[in-house]
Amino acid sequence: MGIMLLFSVIIANAQFTITLNGKKVTANQEFDYADIKNLTVSFSNPQKPPTYSDGYVMLSCSFFDESGLKENIKYVAKKTEGAASINSFLNQKIPKTYSLYPNSEEPEFINYLYGYFGGSYSSDSKAQFSDICESYKFNRYGGKVKLKFKMEYHELTGSHYDPNNGQKYNDYGKAIELIEPFEIFVKIADKNAFINCTSINSKFKLADIGNIGFVKIDSSGKWSKVKNISANNSPTDICFVFENTRINIANLVYNNNKTSAENLAEFKLLSDRLSYTQANLCNRNLDEKELQKLVDMGITSFFNFYNNTILERFDKKNNKNAENETIWESFTLNNISGFKAVNTLKTNRCTERKPLYGGYGPADPTKRTLNGSSVVYVMINPSNPKSLLVFSYIQTEGNFDENLAKQKSIFMEKFISVLNFAK
Repeated sequence: MGIMLLFSVIIANAQFTITLNGKKVTANQEFDYADIKNLTVSFSNPQKPPTYSDGYVMLSCSFFDESGLKENIKYVAKKTEGAASINSFLNQKIPKTYSLYPNSEEPEFINYLYGYFGGSYSSDSKAQFSDICESYKFNRYGGKVKLKFKMEYHELTGSHYDPNNGQKYNDYGKAIELIEPFEIFVKIADKNAFINCTSINSKFKLADIGNIGFVKIDSSGKWSKVKNISANNSPTDICFVFENTRINIANLVYNNNKTSAENLAEFKLLSDRLSYTQANLCNRNLDEKELQKLVDMGITSFFNFYNNTILERFDKKNNKNAENETIWESFTLNNISGFKAVNTLKTNRCTERKPLYGGYGPADPTKRTLNGSSVVYVMINPSNPKSLLVFSYIQTEGNFDENLAKQKSIFMEKFISVLNFAK
């Protein structure tokens, strides 16, 4: 008991010094994120590790939710390994100041559980402190967050080999705090603040879409197949995940001599042709080479017209006018105009074997069932007339009804209508 009390007293004598915009702050102060220009942390008189053997020391700032109970992301300002390095780090004669915001020397963060981004990060994930702060604007869990500064020591207790890959990994003991944690609060989310979508050169206000939060995800992998209709093998793509709604946005940049109107017309034509060929997959007179070409061009990425999923009205055995059908209708939202395709998808189980994809044919329309919804909006990019913006929503799992596509279309139009494109 006496040893524990002594250890606590020593920790109390150790301290963090946190400065915001050049001024020292006190524990539990609250700040507006918009007012932060720079944020630094330094320390003095840290407690020496009890064992002082090998291991590592980590100077970090953890992001907690507003309740202060759930630690979402631990941002590492400095990590030092090995007894000699730890000794040098903890016994600095002149305290070193570590910058956090907007940039830091060693950008790294570790996510223990699952954060607002929807996945877990490994210890080698790299991002600036400012990136993490910005992410809190993009989710419904935003608002006030707690920043908890900590310095922890983990003793090296041994090592083990992973039988799956033969790699050797170190084993460490539980965290031991060398300085009493220091907490401040930051109000990050602002429903009236503009949120920049740099990938498509636009911005919007969270309040304009009904004050519901979202997560912004950058990804180009999904569109890697879209190569023949775009100059880029991986068109710039971003994804917004709202509650029960996931909107993907691809920016298709054309490198040809055609006008934007001609590129848009070709996109529509190819999409209609895909819808027709896919719906007639089971019919023996289908031009399979044409379908293969369309699939290879990646058009299916936007519509999900594959894997036995079709638009029934394009089946010419049941609609004599199938070849003249179109999936498109025009739309105008504020100063933005283009075309939209709002459709309910159905399964297309075939009965006789066909060579393409090992499919079967012909199909029995009476056995078709609802298989999802597909909502696609395409327009000339207001900020870059040489490119097309494609907004898409696809659902092929869960419960379906005839109104789902229309409901998602209404939400997507609300989102598109509040986008403010830079000139």
